Amino acid sequence: DPPKGKHWIFDGMAVIRAMKPKPNWGNFTDSFIKACTSARESNPTSMAIIMDTYDEGRVKEMTQKRRGKSATRKIVISGPDQGMPQLRDWPSFLSDNENKTGLIKFIADYCKTEKFETC
Repeated sequence: DPPKGKHWIFDGMAVIRAMKPKPNWGNFTDSFIKACTSARESNPTSMAIIMDTYDEGRVKEMTQKRRGKSATRKIVISGPDQGMPQLRDWPSFLSDNENKTGLIKFIADYCKTEKFETC
């Protein structure tokens, strides 16, 4: 059983990587938040979702460049109704730092809209 009355911290990108794509970005974000907030039933004192940053010149990025990474398609998320990458395109999307940064920004912005009631 999860500990009750404790502070819970989620690795947001680990949760995202464990999820399957949804038809669009709005559905995906709703599912992401539900995956993190289902812990409310266990009555945590507080919860935080931590997301990595993927800035230029970071050690992880330099390691990926040394290993060589395949060309990935840059996707700009324009809104919640936009279709998202499916099947094999999903891991490829997540392998690009710019795509992940855009997704993190979209999730944060989406949580501030009227369409999203959980945040």
